[in-house]
Amino acid sequence: MLHNLCFIVAIIHEILFVSFVVFLSIRLCNEPYCDGW
Repeated sequence: MLHNLCFIVAIIHEILFVSFVVFLSIRLCNEPYCDGW
């Protein structure tokens, strides 16, 4: 049970990290100096 909980927490952490990176990328690309993308 504890192992499953750690696994779930790891998945949630990964999802949050990916979401944060995507959010930062979108935010940066809304800036004027990100025309190359």
